[in-house]
This record gives sequence, structure tokens and C-alpha cells, in this order.
Amino acid sequence: MKCSIARRTLPLMTFTFLLVLFAGSVQADELRRRGMMGIQPAPGSGKGVLLGGVLPAMPAEEAGLKAGDRIVKINEHDVRDMPDFMNYMRKFYGGDTVTFTIERDEETLTKNLTFEPRPKETSENTMLFTTTCR
Repeated sequence: MKCSIARRTLPLMTFTFLLVLFAGSVQADELRRRGMMGIQPAPGSGKGVLLGGVLPAMPAEEAGLKAGDRIVKINEHDVRDMPDFMNYMRKFYGGDTVTFTIERDEETLTKNLTFEPRPKETSENTMLFTTTCR
């Protein structure tokens, strides 16, 4: 069996159709953008989510989060593990402010963070990859 990957640029019209199909009459500028905070989770055990890094000039850094912090609570919601964290984070949009309870060394701290909206996607230079096996 021999496989090959083909790459081609998709026309803008395809994405315009999909946007109309899924967004209906809502304009793209009216949609709230999901929030981003700028963290790099690290593998770890125990409760919460261990931060492996914090991206510069992003909301997490501005809120005072640091590598090595462990997020244990978001607002009043206990964070058990990474899936729990991700499920809860899906509720927030750019501009939303939340309170994180973190453990740093032997201290428990609270930090307020305002999410930045995710950038808007564009269809320019979008590639479609297909695989053909023979």
C-alpha cells in the first residue's frame, strides 16, 4: 500500500458558504470570541493544573501567574485535573474576568484574570490535506 498526501488551497467561497451555513444570520463580528490566557500546562499529578510556563504579555502573566503555580480553583469551582480545567475554561470569552486560586510553594493565593479574545480566523492561505492510498 502506497500513500501520498496532496495539498491544495481552498477557495474563499467554500468558507463563506460554511460560515453562512453554521452562523445563519449572525455576523462574524457579532460573535463573542473565546478567551485565552497564555499558559503552558505541565504534566503533573495531584489536584489542579500545574503550570509549566506563562507566555509573556498575555493575561496570565499580567495577572501574576508563574511557572510552577498550580491552579486549584476557578471562581468557586474546584479544579480536579486537566480535563476538568478544560471543561470549565470553555465557558469563558474574551473580556470575562475570573478568579483563580493557585498554590505557589506553600502559599494559597488568588489572582484575577481578564481573558483576551482569541484572534479571528481568516481563510487566506488555508490548506486542505488529503491522503490517497493505493
